[in-house]
Amino acid sequence: MKSIRLRPVADGAFPAWFFFVLVLAATTASHAEPLSKPRVIIMTDSSTIYAGFCPKERATVQDLHNAMEIFRNGGVDTYGHAVHARWQAIYDSKVVEVVGNVTAQGVRPPEHTHYWTNYATVRNFIEDGIDIPQVIAEACHQRGMRALGYFRMNDVHGIHKHEPSFGSFRSGHPEWMFKIKSMDYAVPQVREHILSVVRELVDRYDLDGIDFDFMRAPHYFRDGQVEAGTPLMTDMVRQVRRILDDAGDVKGGRRILCVRVPMTVSDSIGAGLDVPTWVAEGLIDMVCPADYYFTKWDQMMQGLPEWKKITQGTLCGLYPTIHYGAAPGYPGYYNHPWLTKESYRGMAHGYYQRGADGIAIYNIWHLNIEPAWAATADMGDPKRLATKARRYHCYLGRLSPINQGDQKTFDILLPDDPQDRTHRARLRFYAVNLTLDHRIEVSLNGEVIDPQTLDLRRKSPGEFVGAPTFGYGHFVTFPLAGTAAKRGTNKLSVKLAAINPQLPRLAASPGVKESDGGIAVGVIEARYGYRKDPGRGRPGAWPQP
Repeated sequence: MKSIRLRPVADGAFPAWFFFVLVLAATTASHAEPLSKPRVIIMTDSSTIYAGFCPKERATVQDLHNAMEIFRNGGVDTYGHAVHARWQAIYDSKVVEVVGNVTAQGVRPPEHTHYWTNYATVRNFIEDGIDIPQVIAEACHQRGMRALGYFRMNDVHGIHKHEPSFGSFRSGHPEWMFKIKSMDYAVPQVREHILSVVRELVDRYDLDGIDFDFMRAPHYFRDGQVEAGTPLMTDMVRQVRRILDDAGDVKGGRRILCVRVPMTVSDSIGAGLDVPTWVAEGLIDMVCPADYYFTKWDQMMQGLPEWKKITQGTLCGLYPTIHYGAAPGYPGYYNHPWLTKESYRGMAHGYYQRGADGIAIYNIWHLNIEPAWAATADMGDPKRLATKARRYHCYLGRLSPINQGDQKTFDILLPDDPQDRTHRARLRFYAVNLTLDHRIEVSLNGEVIDPQTLDLRRKSPGEFVGAPTFGYGHFVTFPLAGTAAKRGTNKLSVKLAAINPQLPRLAASPGVKESDGGIAVGVIEARYGYRKDPGRGRPGAWPQP
């Protein structure tokens, strides 16, 4: 909505329309009140909002309102709604092709229900005269939320030209494509395509800003052309900033430009995204470092100080990303359901400890991911997060075998002071094949842990639901206060001093081949704030030498 400029009048004379404006301002004051700084931002792509939150195949306006109610109740205050992906508009655009266009020669109807649901829902809304971005904006504003138009900047879904999601913009200009299906932003028409959609959105809708997802996917220039292309991308971002500023204020503040970029500053620059310049020139309001698909919270933590150095004292807030899954590989248990609400709280709390202004949520969309939704309600309040139970996972990539006489050392990051006894901090790991007749030595930062403080607990049936079936073994847990544990990176060492003489071989486990007598260590984590550690075993269970 454009801002209104009033001309001055002479000597206290007020035209009749002035009193109308006063009345109008009084009736819309609640809409004009500026929102507080965003804390939790969420995006949903075109498929997840319609397939995941609209329970009926022919979705209704009420379904969209219900989804916004779920987000608001879950602690979300800023929502990025997908309006552009795969070089198609996901609303009734008048300037670019609308998603699901199957009229082009050689294009077949959607072959997967997942995509059909998206296309059919959008086109049904359009046929019924429902303008999706405006419905979303109104639904968000009624709940005190911001609504952003979310763009996938170079989405590589839809690889085959016969798929409707490939789109005529790609199929009609193969000379502009590289890496099979990425569009080259060095081409002026490619940048203008994005700008045309931005102009239309701010002209037609009461959106609070734009959300550019450069992580879908981070390929913008051909090999060897990134350095030359970087200023072109920065110029496009400057043009978007001007478009947003010229469009006028929404809800009492300037329109937001949010960007989702690679996890580190160097990786962003390496993709042609000069985020430091964008921040320094005041072009963007929110930067969301992210992996392509996983959280990798410990790696993210390492890069946050550099991001904070860039954003500190500027208009731009720092919003590191939390995904549905926490790490790639190492079959499955770094995803739901092994991850709990305490896991997601730990990620968010760790980010705040390293200077985050808020949290970006990505691909946590399905209502069955209950642990994630239980945690989002706490993510907007760092002080409340600090009072809740939290888990800090160490991602190994796979189980690590240890044979007799050998020792393995693992890094684990502790964002909070482990010596503060109010945290009740405990470290634990799972050891496949470990029995009470094995003998291990556990050290932290070079200091041996008193074996009398080690708790042992056997794995319960179904303990790793949704994950690989780990073999027989024990969880090993010990308190961190009073040890050499420190805030920051710690070194956990596990040595197999003696094997169980009745177990001469370690059976094969996920990612571990059968080997001579030994154990395999994995699932290393620190637990903070638990009132009691679930299923504790008994201290000092091993025979002393």
